[in-house]
Amino acid sequence: MLRIGPVDDASKHWLLRRASVLAYPSLDEGFGFPILEAQLAATPVVASDVGAVSEIGGDGVLLVDGRDPSAFATALDRAIADGGLRLGLIEAGHRNVRRFDWADTADRLAALYRQVIAESAPAAA
Repeated sequence: MLRIGPVDDASKHWLLRRASVLAYPSLDEGFGFPILEAQLAATPVVASDVGAVSEIGGDGVLLVDGRDPSAFATALDRAIADGGLRLGLIEAGHRNVRRFDWADTADRLAALYRQVIAESAPAAA
């Protein structure tokens, strides 16, 4: 294993595009941007089944018990060696990441604000 420390965005994207798999062994997770970044780069993801990881990663993540190193290692090996699984994770990752389009998110948030404002406006007499 090579630990390279912090990298800039260009290097991160280069590394993700060339990685065999992204290992995401988090034990407590909120959103999980690295999962989406890997999916965008067509890199399979193996992650701990914690927090919002399953919601964020969708079907494009192979979920394992992050407290079981043996299970995690087995899942990483499968994601690399099993061509069908690997391709399935990549394809599902591409479908999944489309759910997180920033323009669409901004449009939906603006619509929600308009709805809340409209519902909280006093009724006309």
